[in-house]
Amino acid sequence: MKRHLEMLDQFYSCLSEFKPLAGIHRFWSVWKCWGVAVFFLFAAGRLCSAETVLNGFFPAGASPGKTVKVKAEGSFETWPCRWWVDRPGISIQCGETKGEVVLTLDPKVGYGRHWVRAYDASGASKLIPFLVCGGESILEKEPNDHPDDAQSLTNISTVDGRLGKSGDVDCYRIELDEGGLLSARVDANRWLGSPIDLVLQVCDERGRVLRHQDDGVGLDPVIEYRASKAGVYMIRVFGFPATPNSTIGFSGGERMVYRLTLSTGASEPRLSSTILGRSLGPVKWFEQEELPVSFEYVHEGNPQNAVVWSPGATGWNNVPCPDSISFHFNSTAQTETLFPGQAITKSGPGKKEGLRQNVVFNEGEHARVRVLAQTLGQPLDPVLRVLNAAGETVATVDDVDGSRDAYYDWKEKADRQLIIEVHDRFDRELSHTCFAISVERIKPVFEVKWSQEVWVGEKGQSTELSLNVKSDQDREGDWELVLLEAPDGVEATPTALKQIKKAGEDVKLIVMSDVPSSGPMKVALISKNEPQPITVALIRLEGVNVDHRLSWLTTK
Repeated sequence: MKRHLEMLDQFYSCLSEFKPLAGIHRFWSVWKCWGVAVFFLFAAGRLCSAETVLNGFFPAGASPGKTVKVKAEGSFETWPCRWWVDRPGISIQCGETKGEVVLTLDPKVGYGRHWVRAYDASGASKLIPFLVCGGESILEKEPNDHPDDAQSLTNISTVDGRLGKSGDVDCYRIELDEGGLLSARVDANRWLGSPIDLVLQVCDERGRVLRHQDDGVGLDPVIEYRASKAGVYMIRVFGFPATPNSTIGFSGGERMVYRLTLSTGASEPRLSSTILGRSLGPVKWFEQEELPVSFEYVHEGNPQNAVVWSPGATGWNNVPCPDSISFHFNSTAQTETLFPGQAITKSGPGKKEGLRQNVVFNEGEHARVRVLAQTLGQPLDPVLRVLNAAGETVATVDDVDGSRDAYYDWKEKADRQLIIEVHDRFDRELSHTCFAISVERIKPVFEVKWSQEVWVGEKGQSTELSLNVKSDQDREGDWELVLLEAPDGVEATPTALKQIKKAGEDVKLIVMSDVPSSGPMKVALISKNEPQPITVALIRLEGVNVDHRLSWLTTK
């Protein structure tokens, strides 16, 4: 480039000797300065933007034991790149074409949501979910916008689809016997982070809408429909932007992926025996026979979540399962006595009876009662009501902290028994409805949050990691932020904390590596008086409203 500039300088210098053309030389002198500056700014921008970006997968899920070709949506400066999955059982190989990958799932891979990251020597992408569910799955076939072009499905199918363009509508055709129960659910916004608010409809063969469902589990719809007569029925999927805007019309785009699961039976598995710690009984369908169950602990924020899945069920459930809590699933409502540290979960129609529970508290206990439905993957909006022994209302709670699930906490002033009532806000009655009530003693709460998900540092130089630490109230003590897990060669000096504020405070953890490295990081808050970590640092993953425990560090 330098030689080219010198040649141009000589040419325009010759022009300056002729007065009529002298202006051209002056223009060149000014343009050269600004042009070179703009060139290098552009080049610098290109270098800075040379990063791995992963936006999603299509198809977005598969079954254990399968090998599937998947399109990795995003931009990859380095290809082939490398892949990291937060749980064992999935291997990923890059294809010859950029963005094409092959996923191989072990037959014993855990069900549920696996988090995947693409990375290279310069950095890493954000975490993207990939669903592992049972049963056979097929790809959507376009065109299927019109009922005449509806894609035919078997009685039980999972369809990996995408609303690929604005105005897109996907239609599917299925046959039902008279009295047959069709269960349909879509996993998109909640489990995949697709930026879309889907609508699910069941129609007759002529396209007349028989059942319409918008929100169900979060923004993802769930439908049950019992056929009034034998024949062909149609399932229609379309959607709107998850974040409302001025657009008038159906939404679509590369990231608008979904998994539609259809079943001709009840749509959720039911636990028929107690979960205590890591033991689990069989699954029982509502008013049906017991079926095998897969039980898998996953680490999405709460390290003791469980995924419950059964062959033939529509989808799967994410079930909170602390070791100190036992879950009992029953098909009828009844009154039982609970003590803090226990929980009871019941399934069955909730419209008439709801759920009613006696709870015994002792004076001075700081207690919390939680009711869960959306957290369990249930398309319900629970309302929690607390009454005293005389039947007088102590508190009524609906949505809390942006969630449809509710909780109520207080410090008890006397030994007494309270009554907990739960019902669905809209009195919906589905065969698979399930509420859970947990009664907890509240302990000091500490929270550590990463300020970002992916970090990049230089070898031989220190890198500052920023985290926010807070508690449920201002506290003084002797704590440290420590590095529990890191890429090879990375070391950190613990950060001492003498005070943790309710309002929260940003703190720094300094790490350094003398060699290039790349890998996950886990940071914990510990007390010098206790050997076990109090809590680990969490990252709020963009678009899916989920916390994860592992950030990422690349040292170049």
